Amino acid sequence: MQTLDTNCVLRWLVRDDPSATVRMDALVGAGRPLRVPDVAVLESVYVLQTHYGFSREEVARAIRLVLGQAVFQLDRTLWAGVMDDYVRYPKLSVTDIFLVVDAAHRGDVPVVTFDRKLISQMGAVAP
Repeated sequence: MQTLDTNCVLRWLVRDDPSATVRMDALVGAGRPLRVPDVAVLESVYVLQTHYGFSREEVARAIRLVLGQAVFQLDRTLWAGVMDDYVRYPKLSVTDIFLVVDAAHRGDVPVVTFDRKLISQMGAVAP
């Protein structure tokens, strides 16, 4: 299985480079599994929001497009939860949300933090 980096995910989503779009469409269309690491999703969220100016709702829709493609191998349940909370908690970063959702997904809760927003909004606890 091949692993995609953030640039590949972004080129497939944003479609702003015709040559890269064609190549990514061919790769996705071939139907072979393509691993999308969590870090590539996190970076994609960050770039879509900061560089492309996507709203949180638009970012979540874009990531859900990735989740909807069978060839992309990633934890769909985890990322669906992250995107739900990413829209629900606009004052929290996607990395903080990922941390809490991933911990819950693994049964490693509560998250221990000094971050007051995580404590008040997502049930984390102070040490």
